Amino acid sequence: IVPELTDAFVKENFGYNNVEEFRILFRDSVEEKQAYENESAMYSSLWTQILEGSTIIAYPDGEVDRLYNESRAMYEYYAEMYGTDYDTFLANYVGVTDEQLKTDAESYVKEDLILYSLIEALGTELTDAEYTEGREYLAAMYGMTAEEFENYYGEDAIRATLNWEDVMKAVAEISNISEVE
Repeated sequence: IVPELTDAFVKENFGYNNVEEFRILFRDSVEEKQAYENESAMYSSLWTQILEGSTIIAYPDGEVDRLYNESRAMYEYYAEMYGTDYDTFLANYVGVTDEQLKTDAESYVKEDLILYSLIEALGTELTDAEYTEGREYLAAMYGMTAEEFENYYGEDAIRATLNWEDVMKAVAEISNISEVE
């Protein structure tokens, strides 16, 4: 049974004064999310181009191995819990090989090196106020409080996301971008 969309229903269930207000604010919310997703897709495309066009001269000592070993230890633990060996667990549950884990670890370090080099070069270091504002914005988009969002994703992951978005905004501003359908 689909309830009738009336002023009383909207007020009781969504806290809006009437159907018209509900429709306007709901549309605005959907449009804002779509604009955010479109912007994120553009940033992802730019990021791919940056990664493909970048060369890392040297990786920090031990960082790739550290990430690889953390992943391997985690998957070895899960393999033991599932009563299987490491390689079988990777193939059947994760869909990767041990060699791909090593490659992924190198890719993660490369991305971090490039991101933090761009932060420094572009001067886009995230302030505490920007972090708080960004965390609240992202939390609202996911229907969570800022505290719930931070507890779920962690401050480091949120800061990395917000830093990445700031870098990509700066890159987009100085890039020659044309809109493509």
